[in-house]
Amino acid sequence: MSASGDSRSGPSTTVVAVVALALVVALVVLLRGRDDEAAPAADEPELVAAAPLSAPVRLPGPGAYVDAVVQPDGSVDVTHWLRPAEGVDEVTVAAYPTLQVDGPPSVTDLQVQTSLGRVRLPEEPQIGTDPVPVPLLRSSLLVALTYTLEGVTNAEGTVAGRAFVDAVYADVDYVGEQGATRVQVGGRRIESLACLPDPRTLTGQVVCGAAREGGWAVNFTPRQLDAKVVAQVDLGRAQRRNPDAGVSLD
Repeated sequence: MSASGDSRSGPSTTVVAVVALALVVALVVLLRGRDDEAAPAADEPELVAAAPLSAPVRLPGPGAYVDAVVQPDGSVDVTHWLRPAEGVDEVTVAAYPTLQVDGPPSVTDLQVQTSLGRVRLPEEPQIGTDPVPVPLLRSSLLVALTYTLEGVTNAEGTVAGRAFVDAVYADVDYVGEQGATRVQVGGRRIESLACLPDPRTLTGQVVCGAAREGGWAVNFTPRQLDAKVVAQVDLGRAQRRNPDAGVSLD
């Protein structure tokens, strides 16, 4: 009887073990599936933790502040701050068409941070003169973009010893954009700035801004949101860092 009893209990024990194993496998698959759904895909932007932003004291509210640093090779490194009146979850970025330089202009090395963290983009966007949407992922009241402008400078310029920079910042827009804008230009010795009320034409171009410690500065009213700034620059002479630039995002 004991032998026949053992033969009956053996298969039932095996069945129970197989069922238990199947349940464990199913549970693992289910949990992995949930994890895959929760985690962002590798080709999607992601909001990651970052040190809190410290905005420049001259950033209007609402409005924008641009710190443009002209490099010896004529490229322009820019930190572009935005303080919207209401939260925004997307901006568009484009290079202004060059009107007095051969170009082609481009925006490179774009990095994005908001009051909620750093936006890690899956790949560097290719940005020319056509607007490219940049997601912020969550609504934010403070945004900082860093980027480099390429193809915007004529190193020979229009005056001996001066280079001509056809734009010192990119065209950055968002829904409901409003407020004043302050632009600070430095890096190399700035000889003068000029402003174009319509970036698509030279009509209305006027000398603007004034020299100040660290470079030249110009202020735009809320009506001048689309204005573009060009500069005459001595690439061979350095200028001190803009003291209003705020905290670096590096």
